Amino acid sequence: MNFQCYFCSKNFKVFYNYKEHLKYHLNERPFSCSVCPQKPYHQYRHLLAHYNKNHPEQYEALLKQKKSDQKSKRTLNRCYFCLKTFKHHCQLLKHMQSHTLERGHKCEFLPCPNRYRDQNTKSFHMKHSCYFKKSRLKHEKKFSCYFCNSKVSSFPNLCHHVRQHTGEKPFKCLLCLKPFRRPGVLAYHDKLKHNLNKRWRCKFCDVQKITLPDLNRHIQSKHTKDNRCSKCYFCFRRLETITPGHMALHTKEKPYLCKYCPAEFGKAAQYYFHSLGHIGTPEYFKSKSVLAKFKNRCYFCNQPFINYSKVIVHMRKHTQERRGRKKEIEGL
Repeated sequence: MNFQCYFCSKNFKVFYNYKEHLKYHLNERPFSCSVCPQKPYHQYRHLLAHYNKNHPEQYEALLKQKKSDQKSKRTLNRCYFCLKTFKHHCQLLKHMQSHTLERGHKCEFLPCPNRYRDQNTKSFHMKHSCYFKKSRLKHEKKFSCYFCNSKVSSFPNLCHHVRQHTGEKPFKCLLCLKPFRRPGVLAYHDKLKHNLNKRWRCKFCDVQKITLPDLNRHIQSKHTKDNRCSKCYFCFRRLETITPGHMALHTKEKPYLCKYCPAEFGKAAQYYFHSLGHIGTPEYFKSKSVLAKFKNRCYFCNQPFINYSKVIVHMRKHTQERRGRKKEIEGL
């Protein structure tokens, strides 16, 4: 709740701050000195500062009285179950919810049935973890393909996907009349073959690239000396760290050995998913929450993936099919 001032329209989240602010507009001065004829003060802390400066003997007595008043107030705000005391009554109400298990804050997205104790946990749930939030509903895959039953988030993406099955190429080049499936591939063909003037030139050499990311990769690989990157002895590629999984591609060794069976693997990911299959092991019990997230699995080797699109790419290793945008670019 926001408490708005009637005079200056200033907003306050806490009612105590709002009440203290009104004293300046109404000119209320309830705290006055009992020793000297000084002007009264708006707040009690100003009166304590006056006693500390002018009357130090009575200042200690006021502090003791203030502490005794706070103890008496705390006895009023005491929990009925654990006898714990609090300064304010609102803190007591929040603490009582831990005993009574009340969840008064419901998620504002109507299909969501979750309830929470505090407003902060509810707002965090609505921003990050709620399934029915608007940003997630936009990217939800509603449209399914007629041929392979794969789902897509929007209708234009469905049209691009269906063209892989039907073989349609509606986008044609105006100069050479070559057809393409997607407009992005047509734009790449136009820059590669016809618009020779629109190129990105390197500052260090005479190399020209079609796009700016290609030029940045060229500069990083040819003209920059990055000490972090290390070069492979077999393929001469620059990598941040040469892992044993990369070296196994050249030497055909299998450095990852299973603890529970004589199986050997060349990649760490294959060894990880294999170790989860041994029932009764500590890795199996730790991976229950992880395996529940990976619902998309391969039909041949039962390997889990995050998205269904990665399952389709992985299935081509078993079916030996070659599709996608790379094949179109190679045909340019």
